[in-house]
Amino acid sequence: MPKIQLSSEIPLNIIELSVRDRRAIRAHYERGWLIILKDIKISADFSFLEAVSPPSNSGRRRDKYVLTLAEHSQFDGTREDHWRPFKDEIFAGNRQEFDRFQAEVRSVNSQFHWLADRIFKKYRFDRKRVTWKFQRNCNENLHIDNIDGSNSKAQLRIFANVATTPRVWGIGEHIRTYGRRYFASAELHRFVDDPFRFNNTLTMAAFGRSRDSVDEPRHVVEFAPGEIWMVNSAVTAHQVKSGNLLTIGSFEFPYDRYDRQSETLPSLIREIQRSEMASASLVSRPFQNLIRGMSFRGR
Repeated sequence: MPKIQLSSEIPLNIIELSVRDRRAIRAHYERGWLIILKDIKISADFSFLEAVSPPSNSGRRRDKYVLTLAEHSQFDGTREDHWRPFKDEIFAGNRQEFDRFQAEVRSVNSQFHWLADRIFKKYRFDRKRVTWKFQRNCNENLHIDNIDGSNSKAQLRIFANVATTPRVWGIGEHIRTYGRRYFASAELHRFVDDPFRFNNTLTMAAFGRSRDSVDEPRHVVEFAPGEIWMVNSAVTAHQVKSGNLLTIGSFEFPYDRYDRQSETLPSLIREIQRSEMASASLVSRPFQNLIRGMSFRGR
């Protein structure tokens, strides 16, 4: 089970649920809660996988690889062959070990697909991909993800720690909190129809650059090897405090498949805009009344 340190300064937004609680998982996911699966873990040879180094000359950004399998290729739309640098460099001349690596990846990827289809079958995903992140993280800043295509599609994010050591996350608040706090100062009204730029601008305003660390309250969760969790990373602030090998399942679907349309990212941004416009109107009303009174007395 994960170790959880809750902050008393922010609302509770972490819950442990059974894989059988499909409706509750969907509801909490759409609300932006961190969901930890309490009765299932990823099965894999973590020692073997963690010992695999990323190719040094592959040019992959942040050591992320979409290791596509034939049985899943119709879903992820990836054309680049991410297997080749592993085959040619890391496992050069050792076909047996490369085959072992592929078998482990196939097993983990299939477990991700099974989870997504079992729990979120209603979403009828248009794209599915599992990314292997070999980057060794340390003290990443809080942020809210700005995901390509977020103006029209949502993305379910499932995470699993496939390292032999714990992975530690920080969990901040919902986009409603930060969006309202920085709507005026960051001029977020400019991007109410562009969720990607809205989230990017909001993250910079609220937390600064990724190499910085801000003094914002957060919960802290330590995930053991094999533990699986999910969070709507486009609406909830989060960070990696430490961790090694990670797998991320990204499953895309249109917003109209949400159970609650009010929780989609575009709807949340419009809600934040309406709230801030209403607040601005209430603040300006006393001044308008004062001006009317002054004009009347001056006649």
